[in-house]
Amino acid sequence: MSFEGLEKTPEVAPLLVRLYDTHNLYSLAGEKGSDDARMELATIMTDLLKVKLSEREKELIADVILGLMKQAERDLRAALSERLAAMDNVPLRVVLGLANDSIEVADPVLRQSPLLQDLDLIYILQSKGVEHGRSIAHRDNLTAHVIDALADTKDFQIAVNLSNNNGVKLTRHAFQIFSDMARNHDDLAAPLLSRADVPREVAGKLYEFVGDELKAALKKKYGIDSKDAMSAIDDVVLEMSHQKPESHTDDFDYMMRYARNMEQRGELKIPAMVANLRRGQNASFLTQFAVFCNIPVDSAKKAVCEESGRMLACVCRALGVSKGEYVSLYLLTDKFRHQSRKVINHKELSAIMMMYDDIHSDDAKLVLNKLRH
Repeated sequence: MSFEGLEKTPEVAPLLVRLYDTHNLYSLAGEKGSDDARMELATIMTDLLKVKLSEREKELIADVILGLMKQAERDLRAALSERLAAMDNVPLRVVLGLANDSIEVADPVLRQSPLLQDLDLIYILQSKGVEHGRSIAHRDNLTAHVIDALADTKDFQIAVNLSNNNGVKLTRHAFQIFSDMARNHDDLAAPLLSRADVPREVAGKLYEFVGDELKAALKKKYGIDSKDAMSAIDDVVLEMSHQKPESHTDDFDYMMRYARNMEQRGELKIPAMVANLRRGQNASFLTQFAVFCNIPVDSAKKAVCEESGRMLACVCRALGVSKGEYVSLYLLTDKFRHQSRKVINHKELSAIMMMYDDIHSDDAKLVLNKLRH
């Protein structure tokens, strides 16, 4: 180890002597090492970098430290990384050496070092992989370029770390990727929904897929207590999430997944479907009604559009839907049967109520079974 060129700086000479002696002790300890020697070495290296030096002296010190790092055990490199992570006067090549080390060593500098720039971070992500990216995702003030590069990995833990990072502003590109990844994963959906910068359409999209516990927490957060108010919020969020799909197939698949998700959560009920009809969300109603009845969507459309209303009444009787709910469905789906009519007269309303009462349960089940095949 050569210290030539450094001895003229008064603060450096005693530190170099200590570094030399401690390094010898550390080396003599072999694989077992020494906790005291390790901490002392990390302290001396840090102190050397704090001394006000010329550019040439800084580079010589960097050579000394990098030389020691190549010989040092991982524990020493990790201890040094912890010490240097927040310092802004460390030679960049020392920080880069630590940042490209194993993740146990690299983590502190990847999270905190102010010296790492966009190109450094993206290069490390590309060369070292998602494990290092997970640490980078904890950094404050990440630029859009780095955030998008992290999002493009589609690594779940990177998505969670970035979503929990309130020191960055997520890009629309990142929100789009993470919202797709968050479906039925509350541990990602929760931090995304709690962000101040979450776009309204993303919040609505996510809200449809989160579990009851998270929904309850969100409703409590916004001061919603009554069931009626909760239902109203659900309606608003669904409206908010309604966007033009990329294609009809994408729209249909999305609505079917949503309907099945509602069924699994025990939320697929007639009042929710009636709310869809009142909002004019006819396609959502049809997919939900199909899942509710366990029939194909074409069969659901056939039952709803049949002119007399008897087929709809049979399906409702077979599934135990109340007469009041059937009447609501009949009235709100009349536009499918008679597109030009605006009002149903009292006589017809009485007739369809009597028809519902007159249907035998066995006949109703027979109609439903035919629709299922």
